[in-house]
Amino acid sequence: MATRKPSELSTAGLRRVLSDASGRVVKENLEQGVSITVAEQGQLVQIRPDNTRRKLGKTLKPHVTITQTKFRLG
Repeated sequence: MATRKPSELSTAGLRRVLSDASGRVVKENLEQGVSITVAEQGQLVQIRPDNTRRKLGKTLKPHVTITQTKFRLG
């Protein structure tokens, strides 16, 4: 059984790191007065620094989940 290198993260670990980083970026941008755009319930929503929300009127396609992927190298 191969051991994982300390610099490698599991998928769950990588998701935790990215989630934490994106949360900090959102908070910092709102504190600096920059509005952000997020996806909520299939629509794009702009969140302004005063916490008001504006729907941008665009409907997003549903997410596709891939359960098994095969890669061929070489």
